[in-house]
Amino acid sequence: MYTEKNKRWEAMDLFPLMGNQTKERGMRRYSRPVDLWGLGCSAVVSALFVATFAMRAEARTVLFYKDHTDYSAWMEAHGHEIWAGPASSTNPEDGTWIRIASNTPAAGEVDINATNDSIMSRGPMEIPASLGSEVRLAFRYKGYNADAWWLYELCAADTDGSEYPDSADCNRFFESFGTVTYPGLPSGWMVRDGTGDQSSVDWKTGESEYFYPTVFHDWDSTHNVVQFLVTPTFSAGVEAQSVFYYRDHTDYSDWMEAHGHEIWVGPASSTNPDDGTWIRIASNTPAAGEVDINATNDSIMSRGPMTIPTSLGSEVRLAFRYKGYNADAWWIYELCALDTNGT
Repeated sequence: MYTEKNKRWEAMDLFPLMGNQTKERGMRRYSRPVDLWGLGCSAVVSALFVATFAMRAEARTVLFYKDHTDYSAWMEAHGHEIWAGPASSTNPEDGTWIRIASNTPAAGEVDINATNDSIMSRGPMEIPASLGSEVRLAFRYKGYNADAWWLYELCAADTDGSEYPDSADCNRFFESFGTVTYPGLPSGWMVRDGTGDQSSVDWKTGESEYFYPTVFHDWDSTHNVVQFLVTPTFSAGVEAQSVFYYRDHTDYSDWMEAHGHEIWVGPASSTNPDDGTWIRIASNTPAAGEVDINATNDSIMSRGPMTIPTSLGSEVRLAFRYKGYNADAWWIYELCALDTNGT
């Protein structure tokens, strides 16, 4: 899915800030691993830094790597974390960095717990665009009598949807809205009014101005709209990270400040994204760690990959939240969820 042409680096400088690490310069594919290790019963808190690299504003950048840990059964004694920060900082504890992955992840972070002692392929992990066009990564090792963490290969790649998956690859969920009777929704889909909704305009299916089948929320010029389109339950990967793609367009993208486009992920037990159990993963006005889905033009745009948080369990739902007053139509064409284990 990610080819040689869109890699952000092939070789990098890696340098440790402190602690017990070896140093490999010019690390390339299948080179000798970097080993982060603790001595006996010593307490270790150290960070291995990646040299600054560029991000492209018009494309999202994601991270892949390979690793293994000795004695994965002792993982509770380890603290493995990945942080992303601005180029101006080499201190992940200065408040400007964002943790994107951990072996004990918080909501919205990628789970990098080791389930065995084998080499594992990790990714994709989104590098937050809010950090700017030049960023660093840091691998944080923490523990007391914790064993070795070996890093083999790192790759950062741009994705702007040009490598959009084929429908046959969507092993977790797929919907293209081409087999429903308009304006009805596909089986298992539902509409939920959000807090503050005053509109009678609902999500519905139909043919867009581009003559493709779609699900869309139409314009309402007189009411405040807060409404969710909720998918059926589907299984998300536990051993393999699941990611999500879709295609969409909005009318009058230059009026985007009147729109509120958001994507939420929730547990199978809930159909109400306002009940506090759901996680927002994308927005046209994203917070730190969320994907930016602002519309830069009125054309159909390919979005993804977006990571589905593993903290919500093995059965999840997605919800598209439309909010606005005199906001214009949001058209969604195709949805795809699939597993990725870095291959």
